Amino acid sequence: MSKHLTPVDISTITTYSDLLRLVEEVNTTKQPRILKRDHETMAMLMAIGSAVKPKKKRVPRESSFCTERTMVAMMPPRRKWADKTMAMIALEHLF
Repeated sequence: MSKHLTPVDISTITTYSDLLRLVEEVNTTKQPRILKRDHETMAMLMAIGSAVKPKKKRVPRESSFCTERTMVAMMPPRRKWADKTMAMIALEHLF
């Protein structure tokens, strides 16, 4: 987007076709226009694609607590098979 926005005097827009032409021009060029009346800035017209950026969808991460994988990973290396069973029992009681 350029730093200098082209002003448009809205008092010269008298018909729907004038307004439609301006809207199509803004949509095609992707350059916003400042709408003025009597040297007073009234609004800014811009293409919707340049005004709103889609947000990235956040993928929920697995909770870092109370999961079987984290409970087993924090256990000492010996007896993991027995401790894994205990972790599963503990999770069943939590939920």
